[in-house]
Amino acid sequence: MATELAVSAELQAEETIIEKNLDGFYEVGMALTRIRDEKLYHPHYSSFKDYCEQRWEFGRSYAYRLMSAVVTIDKIKAIDSATADQVSSVSPVGDTPEEEPIEVPKNEYQARKAAAKVEPEPEVEREPGDDAEEYPPRCKIVDANGDRVFLTLEPAFKARSKFGSAERTIRALCTELVKSLKPGPGGARFDSLSFEQAMKRAADIVASGAPYAICPFYNGIGECVAIKKMKCKACGGRGWVTRSQYEEATR
Repeated sequence: MATELAVSAELQAEETIIEKNLDGFYEVGMALTRIRDEKLYHPHYSSFKDYCEQRWEFGRSYAYRLMSAVVTIDKIKAIDSATADQVSSVSPVGDTPEEEPIEVPKNEYQARKAAAKVEPEPEVEREPGDDAEEYPPRCKIVDANGDRVFLTLEPAFKARSKFGSAERTIRALCTELVKSLKPGPGGARFDSLSFEQAMKRAADIVASGAPYAICPFYNGIGECVAIKKMKCKACGGRGWVTRSQYEEATR
């Protein structure tokens, strides 16, 4: 009984860290790692997968991405520390190493990208059964990052082709009208340059409104896990973002 109470207290301590840092990722990843490694979710949940889905309402894949981000960042810090020691030990007349330090990621997406620069590539050991069907379910469509889209977002990403078609139509129409109007009767007063610029802006507006990627904070079942009590500043609760919104969210 005492052991069970101690485990519950440790679980509560880690969950407090997660709740306070849901808009971050490193502290959450560290807390999830300890909960998984020490099986603090027992006896309330039968597996770490069930714990993630039922307690935090996100799939294990998201949890593992957060835990992998911790591994990546720790490796980057270790590399940077070793590089700094190497630089300080170099003689004033010696050659200074020219390797640029890897920038410490500021979010989980940046950590995924930085992982490719870390050798060996960080891996998080998975529990038995973690190769089961992914939750929340995803469809075959992929976003701009190559990530399979959640089923809840499938209709939005299917509409991307309409945006692309509209953009191409506007650009083609612009070219066709300029060729038709400029040389014809009355074309001398036709400001084709201003017309082309206006049509280009229209095409750009259409392109910029298309779904680009899954919101970095979306959990796949209707919520942005980083900010459950307010609208997500990145996607507004839609679950997907445009290119400019994605770049802003992952900056």
